[in-house]
Amino acid sequence: MTHSVQQAPFNVVLIEPEIPQNTGNIARTCAITGAVLHLVEPMGFRLSSKQLSRSGCDYWEDVEIVRWPSAAAFFEAHGTDELHLFTGKTTKRMEEAAYNPGCFLLFGRESRGIDQEYLDSYRESCVRIPMRPHERSLNLSNAVAIASYEALRQNGYPGLELFGEAMTSGFFNIDIPYLVCSILCFIPAMVFHEVSHGFAAYKLGDPTAKMQGRLSANPLKHIDPFGTVIMPLCLMAVGLPVFGYAKPVPYNPFYFKDKRKGDLVVGLAGPAANLVMALLGALVYHVVTFAIMQMPAADATALLQNAIVYNIVTLLLPLFVFLNLIFMFFNLIPIPPLDGSSILAVILPPRYLPQYYKVQQWALPIFMIVVILLPQIIGFNPIGWYLNATAGSLLDLLL
Repeated sequence: MTHSVQQAPFNVVLIEPEIPQNTGNIARTCAITGAVLHLVEPMGFRLSSKQLSRSGCDYWEDVEIVRWPSAAAFFEAHGTDELHLFTGKTTKRMEEAAYNPGCFLLFGRESRGIDQEYLDSYRESCVRIPMRPHERSLNLSNAVAIASYEALRQNGYPGLELFGEAMTSGFFNIDIPYLVCSILCFIPAMVFHEVSHGFAAYKLGDPTAKMQGRLSANPLKHIDPFGTVIMPLCLMAVGLPVFGYAKPVPYNPFYFKDKRKGDLVVGLAGPAANLVMALLGALVYHVVTFAIMQMPAADATALLQNAIVYNIVTLLLPLFVFLNLIFMFFNLIPIPPLDGSSILAVILPPRYLPQYYKVQQWALPIFMIVVILLPQIIGFNPIGWYLNATAGSLLDLLL
């Protein structure tokens, strides 16, 4: 999307920004509001920075960016236009200013704001966002969002949708690129998880999975019609948390020399496979982003403007890592029929094993109650909290 500076509802000017995540978030705000984003160099990052791309998501193609070699060049070109310099070094509140269409909202570096020489030259144009006393400043991207919507409010939110459509759920509210990437990530995560169970059993002397063709990379061998297709679609349609399961890999523990240890090894093989794939995915992600960062800025920007490349780098690869971590930690929960329940079989005294195996007959109903109904009853999702603390934290560490 392109439009001239004069046609834009307003212009956001970042003078020498230092943190790429802030600029990425601001670019998203500009795309949503229709503002033109002006970037004044020198900046503390390259436009090909992966943090910049990730924080801006897929909004970069919808924002017009104007680059300036220096603050002096910007002020020479627009010094006589309507400027609003946001700073804590004034007493004039932002709502006391009038923001006309096409005006410029100026913001300085995260570390020290706009240089004093420009504040002195445009003293009457300086405004502040009210804050509690003794607090230094707002986050830059938050300050830009607040200022942007004050300017929009004064002009009746020009060009923005004021009334949303009726809420929809399920299939009518799905982001297609996200859905496609989710499927492409889910299939290998599921397949190699299940194959690893069968392969571990085979190495322990059990040929059951091999004889039934389950040591195969063919996804069709592992699909359970209800657990892999019908149930996830039904949960998606009614707006509940979506999950599913593959066809359980058969194995016969009586082939194992030590039945309890064999159960444990087979049970943990699936999560271990997901951990390996998550690490490989993270490695590929870092290699790809490093290669892009070594490219000239113009070439990197042009490459990332390709929708397929952009979605691979910013969505597919991180999602592949995240889904494998979800598979791993979710299956480690010690609730039958999840893999983590195999740990219980090892630590339980032998006299309790018969009762434990009887409970496993009711594994699926118990599982459904804990995962679906319990969060609805108590108003808190313990599984979601656990996955965020484990898979989410490890994702931040890997990426």
